[in-house]
Amino acid sequence: MNKLAILSAVLFFSLVSFSQKNQLPMVRGQVIDQSTNLPISYASVIIYSVADSSTVGGAITNAAGNYQIENLKAGEYISKVSFLGYNASSTNNFEITGQSQIVNLGQVMLLPGNENIDEVQVIAEKATYNNSIDRKVYNVEKDVLSQSGSVSDLLQNIPSVLVDVDGNVSLRGSENVLIMINGKPSILMGANRAAVLQQLPANTIEKIEVMTNPSAKFKPDGTSGIINIVLKKNREQGFNGSVGGNIGNQNRINGTLSANYNTGKFNFFGTYGIRQDDRPRSSTDMRIMTDTITNEKSYFEQEVSEYSRPLSQIARIGIDYSINENNSLGIATDYNHKNFIRKDTSMNTWLDENHLATKEFTRTRIDNEYENENEFTAYFHHQFQQEDHELNIEYTQQNQFEEEDNHFTEDHTIPNVYRSLDNTLIRQKEKQSLVYVEYAYAVNEQSKLEAGYVGEFAKIDLDFGGELYDINGQKWITDVEKTSRFLYDQAVHALYTTYGYTFGAFSMMGGLRMEQSNINSHLYLSDSIISSSYFRLYPSLHMAYEIDDNSEWQLNYSHRINRPEADNLNPYAEYRDPLNIRVGNPYLKPEDIHSIELGYEWKNDQFSIIPTVYYRYKYNEFTRITEFMNDSVLVTSYQNLSSSQSSGVELIMSYKPSNFASINMSTNGYYQTIDASNLGLGASKSAFSWNATLAANINLSKNTLIQLNTYYRSASITPQGKYNSRYQMNLGFRQDLFNKKASVILTVSDVFNSLRSNSVLDTPWMYQETSRKRDSRSIYLGFVYHFGHTSKKQKDGGLEFDNAL
Repeated sequence: MNKLAILSAVLFFSLVSFSQKNQLPMVRGQVIDQSTNLPISYASVIIYSVADSSTVGGAITNAAGNYQIENLKAGEYISKVSFLGYNASSTNNFEITGQSQIVNLGQVMLLPGNENIDEVQVIAEKATYNNSIDRKVYNVEKDVLSQSGSVSDLLQNIPSVLVDVDGNVSLRGSENVLIMINGKPSILMGANRAAVLQQLPANTIEKIEVMTNPSAKFKPDGTSGIINIVLKKNREQGFNGSVGGNIGNQNRINGTLSANYNTGKFNFFGTYGIRQDDRPRSSTDMRIMTDTITNEKSYFEQEVSEYSRPLSQIARIGIDYSINENNSLGIATDYNHKNFIRKDTSMNTWLDENHLATKEFTRTRIDNEYENENEFTAYFHHQFQQEDHELNIEYTQQNQFEEEDNHFTEDHTIPNVYRSLDNTLIRQKEKQSLVYVEYAYAVNEQSKLEAGYVGEFAKIDLDFGGELYDINGQKWITDVEKTSRFLYDQAVHALYTTYGYTFGAFSMMGGLRMEQSNINSHLYLSDSIISSSYFRLYPSLHMAYEIDDNSEWQLNYSHRINRPEADNLNPYAEYRDPLNIRVGNPYLKPEDIHSIELGYEWKNDQFSIIPTVYYRYKYNEFTRITEFMNDSVLVTSYQNLSSSQSSGVELIMSYKPSNFASINMSTNGYYQTIDASNLGLGASKSAFSWNATLAANINLSKNTLIQLNTYYRSASITPQGKYNSRYQMNLGFRQDLFNKKASVILTVSDVFNSLRSNSVLDTPWMYQETSRKRDSRSIYLGFVYHFGHTSKKQKDGGLEFDNAL
């Protein structure tokens, strides 16, 4: 740790020292509205030569009214400032004489003009997909259904991203994907991320970035890459915001409120969302068991019905403060709370080879459950004199607490009639601290250097308590088998550097990340500690060649890792369903991934196409293995496969034949081979899988939008079986009112009620089919209103469906 800290300090101060050399002359200043004393964004600043009145430079002011202009030669100049609806203004003459001279023109005050000017509306329409050297950016404000539902629904429409019936997210067929918020890991995206994504309002999202081969700057976790969710952060001057609400079938209701107040120096922001809905679910489990000695067959059938009505609340507040033109700081806090009572009933029946019942009981569960997550972030930003030369320091503290208070009743009917009672109390605490020091320096117009240090520290406490009711003693006693405690402690120190260079049509970005990971797993009751420490190098390389303005080739590579989470390592069982037990493996190794892909982009005014060929090799891949504990109980544990590899083709297409319609389609097909011979499961196993998504927008008028999206996912293999295919379709309608200050939204999710999860387990000793289903056809009617000052750059919000379980 000390060596890493010293190396980090040496690296940082060396870069700062290097960056201070060869500073170019610069002019800077700020434009202010004299009547309100507020900064003016998007004002035009032009620099003229006094000698011949020629234009030598210019800039547009940012959200704080600031500007800076570089690369000016020695001479005498004057600047003129203008903005629509204001009287133009000029500064006094100024002179540049030195190579590193900085001229601060201070504040330029503009007065509103006296002429009556009709409002000019500029409609800035973002492309749905933007392809950069290391990521694909999906702007969700217009073309994605984003008003009535959650982020889980929003992800349904991102190419190569799928969300299953339980809300689990996968990228290119792998659920081992790292989900970040604003470019950083978040405790919200931990073990319960599927539930949080179902709560997080989609209309708080600005864009979603997909990085299948992220650069060394980013955390290397996740087999298939990173999905980065970028939250909206309104910086418009004055007070503005929006309020919206939706009602739906099955007693569904949700609402959001967001507000922002920007004085120029201070920017206050906040959002609040509340959501409640009925969640009826059902599942079936059918098994055919074969005695490997006598070859006799027996059968098992389970039917489960479940109901809950969670109330979710999520809030975010914060403040940014611009100290001066070069320095700013801010704080923000996030809070997420969910509580509900879960009730479920499972009917369990065993049958002999003649299909006669030999054992039968019904198990009911009442679970009073709640969870709290809170996150505090503080940051400092320093902008050096040169553009694209900056230092960012950020600290985040995250806390989570979750409790399940389960009460079970078993009514046995065959062979004997009796009742038994048992309880389990599950408590999970988690604390995380994140430290970021990030430095960026534009060496020149063709190259940029980035470097930094990242420290991640996590402590997790999994406390399981079980008890049985002693009928004879008429009291509750501790159930030793269901009582356990597991403590997890992780510290990761990372140093990274990336260097980007552009030479004509060719551009590249190479990077290297060094990480030291120290992990301790403490089995509390046995007082034993299992430690794991490892050092890894994670190189990355991205290259692009621009053929012309419409086409480009890309080639990239990255080495990544997938670390076991605390649940994966915890060897103690969690007895939610005593017939289907899941346990972790404290000796589970991290999964290493090498990924390479070749892509091409071609586009014109109406059409774009992005085909990509990729190959992914993994060793020590995680997999779930299911075995019999006895003739009734199945135990599923985590193991490491010897190796796995997959190769595939991804195709993303966008077509806009007119201003009234657009179509976005993506498909991903991959061939996967897994080697489970080290687990005694036979030779390699291979299969081809594919999935496809389609989204179509039809603008009946400039204020009326109809949207359709659908996806299909084929079957995929597991070491012991497969997951079956699934399909879903959504429809939506939006009518804008009052010059787009308000909208009415109607959405229908899962039109054909087809969202379900089916899997097959096929071994010599058992054949099993499981199915999970919910009432997923949801209908929402909603209303959104935007209040306060609004920018002249109009944003066109979309629709969204509720497709999460």
